[in-house]
Amino acid sequence: MHSREKSVLHQYIKRFQLKRSKRRDLILEVFLNTRRHVSNEELYLLVKQRDPSIGLTTVYRTLKLLKECGLARELQSYEGVILYEHDYKADHHDHLICTVCGGVLEFFSRDIEKAQEKIVRKYKFKPLHHSHRIFGVCEKCQNRTVPEDERLQSKTISIKQTTHS
Repeated sequence: MHSREKSVLHQYIKRFQLKRSKRRDLILEVFLNTRRHVSNEELYLLVKQRDPSIGLTTVYRTLKLLKECGLARELQSYEGVILYEHDYKADHHDHLICTVCGGVLEFFSRDIEKAQEKIVRKYKFKPLHHSHRIFGVCEKCQNRTVPEDERLQSKTISIKQTTHS
């Protein structure tokens, strides 16, 4: 399982004369078994369940390595947290990001892609990479959240309470 991805990592490590380790292999395996976007810290917690001796720094460095060799891609969430997703032979897609729960939904739109291509041609621009993110509130959070003015009011009240305490 995941032998092609493991081969990509090992070839990259060999090419740049880096150290090959069982820990990196484990982090790659855990990452590839995640079916969602994951932060450094979330991946660290998942890896730690399999091997408590692996530190957070090792996970950070390995994710950076996975990004460099084309196995992982970064996505910035609404709150600025960097999330990672699989990138090896992944189909292009864009993201809907919930500003309440932080959930990420992937989507593809041929119409959006065509519009981007038209704009690029119009301005004689050579694109290298693009990321399309739409921030909003997912269906689940829409059904369970209070209206925006009530949320702002309750935050104001709690701020006032903490400053007077």
